[in-house]
Amino acid sequence: MIDIIELNERVFQFLYDKNLTYTYRKSNYASRLDQGYWFYGNEAYMAISFWSGMDWKNRTPNIIYVVTQNGNIYLEISVSDSDRKREFVTNYLAEPLELGTDSRKFRKYYADNCDIPDAIGNLDRFLNGDKQTIDNIISAESVNFFLPKEDSFSPLDKKDFKQRQQNILKYKQTFEEIQRIDAKAPFEKPIKLHSFKVWDSGPIPYAELVDIPPDNKWIFITGENGSGKTSFLRSISTALGYRTLEKNELSKNPNFRFEAELFSEYNDHSQTFDRQLNEGTKNRRPKVAGLCMYGPFRLLNSRKLSEAKFKSLYTKNGSFSSLFTDNAPLLDIDKQLDIWKKDRKSLPQLEKRQYHIKNILTSIVPNLYNVNLYLSEIGKPVEYQTRKDDNSSQHTTPWENLSSGTRSVFSLIVDILLRLYDQQPKITDPSELKGVVLIDEIDLHLHPLAQKELVVNLSNVFREVQFIVTTHSPIPLLGAPRNSMIYVMRNNDGDVSIERMDDKVMFSKILPNAIFTSPIFGFRDLLPNSKDKNEIPYLDDDFDQVKRREYLNRDISQYLTNEKQKELLALFNTGKE
Repeated sequence: MIDIIELNERVFQFLYDKNLTYTYRKSNYASRLDQGYWFYGNEAYMAISFWSGMDWKNRTPNIIYVVTQNGNIYLEISVSDSDRKREFVTNYLAEPLELGTDSRKFRKYYADNCDIPDAIGNLDRFLNGDKQTIDNIISAESVNFFLPKEDSFSPLDKKDFKQRQQNILKYKQTFEEIQRIDAKAPFEKPIKLHSFKVWDSGPIPYAELVDIPPDNKWIFITGENGSGKTSFLRSISTALGYRTLEKNELSKNPNFRFEAELFSEYNDHSQTFDRQLNEGTKNRRPKVAGLCMYGPFRLLNSRKLSEAKFKSLYTKNGSFSSLFTDNAPLLDIDKQLDIWKKDRKSLPQLEKRQYHIKNILTSIVPNLYNVNLYLSEIGKPVEYQTRKDDNSSQHTTPWENLSSGTRSVFSLIVDILLRLYDQQPKITDPSELKGVVLIDEIDLHLHPLAQKELVVNLSNVFREVQFIVTTHSPIPLLGAPRNSMIYVMRNNDGDVSIERMDDKVMFSKILPNAIFTSPIFGFRDLLPNSKDKNEIPYLDDDFDQVKRREYLNRDISQYLTNEKQKELLALFNTGKE
C-alpha cells in the first residue's frame, strides 16, 4: 500500500527542478493542502496533469496521470464536461495511445502493485513517452479543432503554474515560520466566538453560549416555535455587526447589553468586548473578520435590481436585511460578475477566483458538469452545463430551470461567498475565508437529503468559518462535523432559557429516531397517527429490513391458512400428551 501523502511529497521533489509545467492543487477545499496533498486526489489516489482542461464534476483535469493507494498506475482522460473534448480524444488520442474507453472515460494502464520508487520510475518513463505523444498531438491538432475561446486542451499557463507553486510552498512553511507570523495574532481581527452572553434582548432576559472550543465549526440551536431562537441569532448579529438598536427596541429592551469573547486567527489569543444599548455602534464595521446573516426567507434573487440597489446589499444595513426582514434578496452571481468585469482593478482577482467559483458550483449542484463564466463578455449570463448521467448529451440549463431547492442552496452559498470575498478582498481560495455565519432555519425549503448535504457542503467550502444556525429538523445534525455543539431553547411563560445538549445525549452515536425522542426535540414517541391499535410497529433502522420483514410476514400469513393452523395445533397437542 502506498502512503499517498508521502507520494505527494516525493513527486513534488521529483518534479520541482524540472523544466515542466504541471497541475498543483489550487484550492484547500476540504483542507487537502493542510494535510499535504499537493496534487489532485485524496487518500486513495494522486493525480497530476500537464495540460489545461478541467472536468469540473470530478474536480480534476481532463487528462491525468494517476497512482492509486494500491499501486495501480494509469493514464485517464475524463471528458464528462464536454462532448467536443470527447470527440477530440476519440479522433486524435485514442488510437495512438491505445486507450480503452468506458463512455466518457478513456484509460491506459501502465502497472499495478507498485511501491513509491516504482511510481516515480513510471512517472519518469511517462514523461519521456506518452506525455510527448500527447504534447505533439495537441500542438498539431487542437488549434484547428477547437473554436476560439472554446474549452480545449493546451499546455498549461506558466504564470498560473508559478502562482500555484508559490501557494504550495506557502503551505509547506516550517513550524518556526508559522510561530514568527503568530506574533502578529493579537492585532488581527478575531474570527469566531469563544463565548457570548446577552441580557434583555427581545423576549430573552438572559442567554449564553460559553466554553466554545477553538476547533468548533458548527453550533445548532433547536426549540419549538416562539422559543426565542431567531431573537438569539439577532442578538449575536447585533453584537458582532455593531447594529444600532431602533427606538422601539430600546423601549422594549432598556437594559440590553452583551459580553463576548472572540478567538483570533491563531486561537491562542482571544479578546473580549461588551456593549450596553447603542454605545460605540456608529460607523463601525463587523467585529469579526467576516460576518454573514440570513433569515428563513432565502428564495428572492437580486438579478433584476439596478446596480446601485444591488451594491446597497453590501452596506451595513443591507447585511442585516435578510435576518431582520422577510423580503431581502440574496446576492446574484451574474450581477456581481458583471460589476467585477467592468472594473479593471477587479479583473485580475476575478481571473484567480473563477477556478474556485466553478469548483464550488459544480460540487453543490447535482448533474452540473461545467460552468462558463464568460469573463470577457459583460451582460453574458453564467452558463450551466448539465447532463442527466454520463451517457446523456450535455445541454445548457438556465438558472430558472434549476430546481427551487437547488437554487435555494446555490443562492445561499453564493451569497456567503460574495460577502466574505467583499470583507476579505485579498483572499482567492474560499477555504481561507474566515468569520461567523448565522442562518435561521437552515433546513427550510430543503429535502431531508439536501438538509444534510448543505451542512457538509458548507463545511467543505468554508473550512475556516464558524456557523451558528437554528433548525426544526434533526437531519442537518447528521451532516455536522466533530466538535459541533447543540443547544435547545425553551420559553416557559416568558422565561426563556438555553441549554447545551450534545454532551448529554451521546449525539455522535445516535440515529434520527433517537435524536427525535432525545431532549433535543422532545418527542414522546414516533408512532404515526395512522397506525391501527392492533398493528405492531417495525423498529428496524433500515427501510430494506422493513420491507424484508413485511414480505416475510405476508408469506407466513399466506402459508398459515385455517387448515394449517389446525394441523399445527393438533401436532402441538399430540406432543404434549
